[in-house]
Amino acid sequence: MEIKESLEQILNNLNQKEGILASLLVRKDGLFLAFVSNDDSINRNTAVSLATVFNTFEQTAEELKTGSLNYLLIKAENKNIFFIEVSKNIILVSFLDSSAKINDIYKEAVKTTPKIMGVLK
Repeated sequence: MEIKESLEQILNNLNQKEGILASLLVRKDGLFLAFVSNDDSINRNTAVSLATVFNTFEQTAEELKTGSLNYLLIKAENKNIFFIEVSKNIILVSFLDSSAKINDIYKEAVKTTPKIMGVLK
């Protein structure tokens, strides 16, 4: 199985969790790695802008000396966007419905990151 297919399988498994509509892996420089969506309104073209959003918040946290980000959550009226760092250069982004339980999503994302790193090594 190719790396991209393996990553997509991991994301597909993650997307089976309640409240997750789509997930993508993106490098911090904006390079798209993998994307799986259960929602036609979400597409992979957002990878570069999402990387920029995460990088901006990460830089701000450094400047404010708050420590590293555990995760980043953007809450909107209809959907939420959840970010977590997989490695120094890779971000996992999940799009959530507004009723998603953030603690559960965080736990699943933390369990998923070693699987992703196992494929990328």
